[in-house]
Amino acid sequence: MTSSTSLIVTWQARENIKDIFRYTAEVWGEDQAEAYDELLHKAFLLLRDFPELGHALASPGDQREHHLRSHTIVYHYAANTVTILRIVNPRRWRR
Repeated sequence: MTSSTSLIVTWQARENIKDIFRYTAEVWGEDQAEAYDELLHKAFLLLRDFPELGHALASPGDQREHHLRSHTIVYHYAANTVTILRIVNPRRWRR
């Protein structure tokens, strides 16, 4: 199935991905970091295909969140585009 919805990953989200990869590699090893990185990217594609899967946030800008293991993917869906805004650890994130 090919999605007609576009997917954008912001620079901030890309930096979050790098930080998550580094931390995971240091604590659990390179193989686990690569596996988690792949899981994140599969979640992005899932959100592209099913953008209303995540829960709506009570914040301006129609942001949504999708929980994935130890992280929350914060994204925006509008005009047939899913924009991944950031990936955060819920214990460290204040809305």
